[in-house]
Formats: sequence, C-alpha cells, structure tokens
Amino acid sequence: MAKLLPVLVLIVVVVVFAGLVVSSVFKIKSLEIKSDKDCLNKEKVEEEFKVLNQNIFLVSTKDLSTRLTEKYSCIGVLKIIKSYPSKLKLEVKTKEPVAKIADSSFSLTEDGLIVEGQSPPLTLFLPSGQNLTLGQKLDKKEIIFALRLAANIVKTDFIASNVRILDPSTVAAYNQEGAVVLFSTENDALSQIDSLQLILAKAKIDATKITKLDLRFDKPIIVYKDNGQR
Repeated sequence: MAKLLPVLVLIVVVVVFAGLVVSSVFKIKSLEIKSDKDCLNKEKVEEEFKVLNQNIFLVSTKDLSTRLTEKYSCIGVLKIIKSYPSKLKLEVKTKEPVAKIADSSFSLTEDGLIVEGQSPPLTLFLPSGQNLTLGQKLDKKEIIFALRLAANIVKTDFIASNVRILDPSTVAAYNQEGAVVLFSTENDALSQIDSLQLILAKAKIDATKITKLDLRFDKPIIVYKDNGQR
C-alpha cells in the first residue's frame, strides 16, 4: 500500500488538474487594462491575442508579455495579473519621452519612439531632412546615442537645455549659459556622462567658468572663459 501511495497521489493530481483545465469556470471571461496613457486598445488586444475563453491556468504571462511588448512599442513596463477564476488584468506604464524634437510637436522616448502629448524640458535637434510621423521609431546610431545622453545627463550638475547631433560621430549638449559638452558616439554614453560629472565635481567653483568640455578623447579638453585650456 505504501508503494502505491505516490501513484495514487499522482493520479489525483492529474485528475484535479484535468478538471481545472476543462472546467468553464476557469475560462477567461474578461480582460481589464489599466494604463497611465492611451497605449493598448482592449478590443484589439482581445481580438489579436485571443485571450478570452482560454483557460486561465494555461495562459503563459511571460509569453503574453513578450508578444504584447513586441507588438506595442508604447509599453514601458507591463504587469499581467491572473485574477481567479476568470479575469486577466494588464497594468501598463507607458514609455516616458526624454527629449522634445526641435521645431515639431513630437517628443522621443529613450529607445527612439516618436510620441506626443508631453513636452520634456530638454530639446533635441535632429539632422535636417527627417520625415517624422507619430509612432515611428528612429534607430540611427547617433540618434539613439543622443537620446540615451538626454535621459541620463539630467543626473549630472550640467543643466542641459538642448542636445544637438553635429555629425554621425559627435553629439553636443548645451546649457542656458552657452557652455557646450562634446560627446563621441563611438564611446559609451554613460561612461562619458560619468566623466562629465567627475570633472564638474572636481572643478567646484571653476565649473561656472567652463565654456567647453570635449570628452571625445582619452584625455578630456577643458576650455575656460578666460580662454585658458587644460
């Protein structure tokens, strides 16, 4: 009898699981979407991803999350909650723009998605000749670099007001006083931002006298208002 006990337990588990799978009680009857902005359309999600009437136990939240984020680029953070016995909840936090596109009503998220409705304090000047449409994703190396720069330079003591792509290898950040910091798109943006903050921290009072910081080289070039160079 003792030897048969594990087998009996397994049989019970299989029978119970099979009952749960075929039971209509656990079929998804409703989908609820909570989002901070208009990103997902409930009817479209129901139609495209066929979540209704699926057994809630058999729905893979990981797989559904992957498919949704691949389909909807506006999704920043997605949380899928199974509310037993028959409801699926999607909690969406949309991507936040990091820079306003100069001379347009659009903004850009850090990964290059064109959005509207928000106006970040930092302005990005794109190369001329860009055809921009809402929902379009820009993927040029220098643009993505500039956006990563825009998203992270706010953590430094350099209060940037705009970022400009000077050429495919150089991006410049300017503050209200006209001081400029030059970055190389060939090097890691975050490492160069760390170098910027380290220089500003060491400069202390002299930081207000800096007119130009060139971080494109192994040894940064610092130019002061008195035309001094270090």
